[in-house]
Amino acid sequence: METVIFQVDGMSCQHCKKSVENKLEALAGVEDFEVSLEAAEAKVKFDELKLTAQQIEDAFKDSNYQVQIK
Repeated sequence: METVIFQVDGMSCQHCKKSVENKLEALAGVEDFEVSLEAAEAKVKFDELKLTAQQIEDAFKDSNYQVQIK
């Protein structure tokens, strides 16, 4: 398992936080995550054999959020 912290720009309310959580839940290989609205970040634990950090970033390209590794 690998854990990476992502900066999440554009997240401004609880609805935004839930949208980010829903996106992460839908990714195969994500084992656990913690999204912080206050810190504008997501700490994601994932199986690096099934998913890469770049693939997590790419999953947000069609959303209103800019996600990048911190």
